[in-house]
Amino acid sequence: MSACEKELFSLEESLVLYDLTNTYFEGPCAANPKAGYGKSKEKRSDCKLATLGLVVDGDGFAKYSKIYPGNQYEADTFQQIIGELKQHM
Repeated sequence: MSACEKELFSLEESLVLYDLTNTYFEGPCAANPKAGYGKSKEKRSDCKLATLGLVVDGDGFAKYSKIYPGNQYEADTFQQIIGELKQHM
């Protein structure tokens, strides 16, 4: 959250949600270096994926986001995102 957001909306700092989803690639996009075969939430085992992570605060403002490889084990992303948030804040 930027200082401008804090001041404009009178917000307090809090983290409340970390969510992951994935998206699949078809055609030329399948050559994306982050794309990898993994567990698709849409049951698309025929396509490469990328996993998208997002952290939002108590007011729904995005705090941090990251794109992970599609074959990244989702539980491992939590420790990574905590470490990155500590560096980022």
